Parts: sequence; structure tokens; C-alpha cells
Amino acid sequence: MVQIIRYRLEVLYPTTILVRLLISATLIGLFVRTGDPFFLVVLAVVVFGIILTASSYLLDRQRALATP
Repeated sequence: MVQIIRYRLEVLYPTTILVRLLISATLIGLFVRTGDPFFLVVLAVVVFGIILTASSYLLDRQRALATP
């Protein structure tokens, strides 16, 4: 993710968000199946990453639209 942001590869932002959503769904499934709170902790970290990635993506899109 750091390299994607560093090299401004906006094309990869949606892909990473989609992959993290799939990982989140898997973690939710694992939590429901096992009841182990560890999966909720890992899910919180992944969701935090989704929020950071989505905000970076939106900021880069707004900046690209504002610059001719």
C-alpha cells in the first residue's frame, strides 16, 4: 500500500479495496464459525486499512479532477 500511494497508482486503489472487503467477509465468517474474538481484532485492523485506502483514493480523485 505504501508503494501504491508513493507512486500514485490510483488504478490499484479499487482493487485493494475490493480485496480487503473479501478479506473482511472471510474474517466475519471465521468469527461466526469459531466465536474467537481474535478475528474481530484482525477485522478492525483491516477495516481501518479500508478507510485509509478509500480516503486516499477519494482525495487523489478529487485532486485529479481539480487539476486540468
